Amino acid sequence: MTRFIDAHCHLADPRFAAKLDEVLARSREAGIGAWVQGGVDPADWDRQLEIRKQNPGQIYTSFGLHPWWVARATREQFDSALAQLAVRLKDADGLGELGLDYGPKLEALGASNHDWQKEAFERQLELLSGTPKPLVLHIVRAHEDALKILMNRAASGPFERCGLVHSFSGPREIAQKYLDLGFSLSISGGIARKGFETLKRAVSYIPLDRLLVETDSPDQPLDGASELNEPTSLIKIARAIADLRKKVGGESAERILEQSARNITRIFGGPK
Repeated sequence: MTRFIDAHCHLADPRFAAKLDEVLARSREAGIGAWVQGGVDPADWDRQLEIRKQNPGQIYTSFGLHPWWVARATREQFDSALAQLAVRLKDADGLGELGLDYGPKLEALGASNHDWQKEAFERQLELLSGTPKPLVLHIVRAHEDALKILMNRAASGPFERCGLVHSFSGPREIAQKYLDLGFSLSISGGIARKGFETLKRAVSYIPLDRLLVETDSPDQPLDGASELNEPTSLIKIARAIADLRKKVGGESAERILEQSARNITRIFGGPK
């Protein structure tokens, strides 16, 4: 029986390829027995399926076009990938990562192009009408635009499966808007590092049945300096959340991780 689940990671990232068996073994030793993936592009979806084949019943696959990929893609590349996504989505547990990223990294690359990102986000959301799936949302410094798009989509009917906002780091007011739409909020390693005070104030107000814990590995190492993050950091992230919630729920890190696993199962069902 799976005890803990990493609510968002990238096991298909090429940086893990040479040592994935070791990474998964360390994860299992720490009590983590399933992993929710974030999708990037068609090649990433293929790698996810291969990992799922090698680890049956443990991998939640998610197919989507990541905002970083979208921002640097031509319209022709996006149209081709979106057509593939429309066909292949039935084989995935979730749709994503999709969303908006107005962060400094894309700005530095000169690839932010907000209008293009919003169009690509809306076009991916249109796929839900044919194949309802939970969403895996990537929103960085773009909550106002993302919420406007999501609310417009919800106006024609509530999201059938909702999903999660991965690596949420916004204030309480923004958290509540996603909660009102039916989404759960997934907390990553920022909660265990210096700074991130806005998130640390907000995390106490997230209902336990809508709170998820993730690593976003191999990105977001807890010390901010290591080359690669691993799913084993899930335990430290949960301890940091528990410490911040002492005055509210007083839950242990173990209880938070167990509830996060139940929440993931409710959102996605069992992995395909």
